[in-house]
Amino acid sequence: MTFRLGIALAVLLVLAAGILLLRPGPMPEPREVDVLSVLVTQFVGPLGDVSVASAASDCRTDGETRAVLPAALFQAFLAANASAEAFDLTPFAHRVHVVPPDADAASSGTVVSVSRVGLLGNDALVCVEVFGREERAFFVMFQRRHDGAWNVTRELTAWEAPEGPDARPGTAVEEPLFLPRPSQLERAARER
Repeated sequence: MTFRLGIALAVLLVLAAGILLLRPGPMPEPREVDVLSVLVTQFVGPLGDVSVASAASDCRTDGETRAVLPAALFQAFLAANASAEAFDLTPFAHRVHVVPPDADAASSGTVVSVSRVGLLGNDALVCVEVFGREERAFFVMFQRRHDGAWNVTRELTAWEAPEGPDARPGTAVEEPLFLPRPSQLERAARER
């Protein structure tokens, strides 16, 4: 009986040691460069022939948004973009055409401007602004998986330029995409 008990304890110790060895350790701190690498590969690259610049940006929110974003993540995004420093995109020059942040959009064709990354644990938020024939911006949300890889989880429209002959860049009425729109009766009452 003691022999069986000894063998059972030895098997349990081997199993426990195996479980401890297979258990993943803590994930490394999130890095902005890892998020931007995924952004360039999964989001910007498929846009085609565009130039990419980095510039700190609040995505024309003036610090407030009604978009469906986690408040703490949005605050981390604003804090990351509080400085005027752009992110160095030269490590991605082999994948996209990188231009300086102050490049003239008209001379560079379509320009995609990428903000700094707001990081909060395993979540990240970036603003991607597109300047060219059509102008618009997106909030792109990321989440880090258990294996450490980042994935795009949501894209939310931040703003769109108005259409028509009187449209000027930057004059869009910034109405969040996912909030309920006022009814025709409500709009008519406001116009009176």
